[in-house]
Amino acid sequence: MASVTVAAPPDAGQLLQQMERDVPAPSPPQLLPKPPPAPAPMRDTGGPTVVVKAFRFTGNTRLSDADLAAAVAGFLNRPLSFADLQLAAAAAAEAYRKGKWVVRAYLPEQDIVDGVVAIHIVEAVFGGVRLEGPPANRIDTDRIRATIERAQPEGTAANTDRLDRALLLLGDLPGLSVQGTLRSGRNERETELLLRSQDRPLVTGTAAVDNFGAESTGVVRGTGNLFLNSPFGWGDQAVVSAIGSRGNWYGRLAWSLPVGYDGWRVGVSGSYLKYTLISSSFSGLDALGSSTTAGVNASWPVLRTRAANVYLLLNADHRRLDNRAVGATVSKYAVTAASAGLNGNLHDDWLGPNGITTAAVTVTRGRVGSGHPGLGDATPGDTVRYSKLRYALGREQQITDDVSVFAGLSGQMADHTLDSSERFYVGGPDGVRAYPVDKAGGSRGRMINAELRWRLPENLNAALFYDRGRLDGGHGLQSAGVALSWQAEFGLLVRAVWANSLGRDPDAPPGDTGSRSHVWLSATQPF
Repeated sequence: MASVTVAAPPDAGQLLQQMERDVPAPSPPQLLPKPPPAPAPMRDTGGPTVVVKAFRFTGNTRLSDADLAAAVAGFLNRPLSFADLQLAAAAAAEAYRKGKWVVRAYLPEQDIVDGVVAIHIVEAVFGGVRLEGPPANRIDTDRIRATIERAQPEGTAANTDRLDRALLLLGDLPGLSVQGTLRSGRNERETELLLRSQDRPLVTGTAAVDNFGAESTGVVRGTGNLFLNSPFGWGDQAVVSAIGSRGNWYGRLAWSLPVGYDGWRVGVSGSYLKYTLISSSFSGLDALGSSTTAGVNASWPVLRTRAANVYLLLNADHRRLDNRAVGATVSKYAVTAASAGLNGNLHDDWLGPNGITTAAVTVTRGRVGSGHPGLGDATPGDTVRYSKLRYALGREQQITDDVSVFAGLSGQMADHTLDSSERFYVGGPDGVRAYPVDKAGGSRGRMINAELRWRLPENLNAALFYDRGRLDGGHGLQSAGVALSWQAEFGLLVRAVWANSLGRDPDAPPGDTGSRSHVWLSATQPF
């Protein structure tokens, strides 16, 4: 049975999904600058040389003599100056740093006998965190210390990956900014973390206007998001979101807070949507409706580093949807769903410098109560249980300093015809861009997007793009076009997209073989 639903009046489930796609993530992860490189050994200034037959290592426990010998093998059996010997010690230290261990390798005072040179390894242990400067007031100092201690306990072997994770987790807390530097501790083996913390603004947000709305409820929309960052001093965050058009109003409240000291975060949310169809296409229906949603969520950074991140996302929500037309109830039902997913990104040099890969996969299991409008072979009196899998994969690759290419694949699979709030929609500014947001929704489908991007002078960016989407049992949609964006010094971001369809619109009237185009406009001001 085909899962395509087109040319039907939009309902609360479809409009709700459109709104939820436009609610931003509360606090995106921050990446810290790369640590400064280790000081280079001093240059060779001449002097005596020695032919090294072997290196002898002392102080090493985490790497074997054989591992270190392999790291310095290139320095054997040739004349070496003192500076060359320092380079050999640096190569031994680099072998440790590949495993993210903090070490110091140096040449102890010695007499070189039979060409054997000693290199002493100091494997650092973590000596604790020292706060420098006035502490941040918005996050409790005990939480800052406990987060560091959870990742890197005092007295254990110092590891830069563990310390980076702690710093990144602290930087993820709303209302807090941190900078950390490693320095020598109170004795030879100790390394301490010198930490500076600073408050970020209590209140931040965005205000936007765009034409991303559905024609049935008004294409011009106003959007606002208000963030209260750590209002109670716990690293918590409250988010208030609102989206409005002529025939549609949506509001959402959310609150989340950290649990423990290893990145877990839990939250609750609630939303309300009210709509009236104002399009002349549905003027005789007098259609209106509403939805209410309550949910809980949790997230945890499985992997949190400077170059790669993977997050576990858990969510459960309960939605009540009510649709009416010509004064009567069309459908009134509830949807309960639980989902688990992973999403992440990776900065790499696989195909050249500065490549970014993003991926996400989410599995949802849900139940649609009786009163629904009929789903597949299920009648309105039936309860429907369903499962679905949604996925996305993207890659942006830098070609030159100012040119990059992007390719993305997304889609959804399901074992049953889905309610409109759970379907995969192909149209819109993030889909096949020549078609409106309520175009072509189905239970199963897939989409590809490709772009050639340019960074231009005066904070301008441009892109040429191609989109293609298809629903199982339906026709494929294609478009191509150009996108422009400009960002002002004070933060205002303006975007414009022109897209033209390729091929015939399957819903066009008989005999209409012409293409269609669409222009998307938006302006967003952060504060």
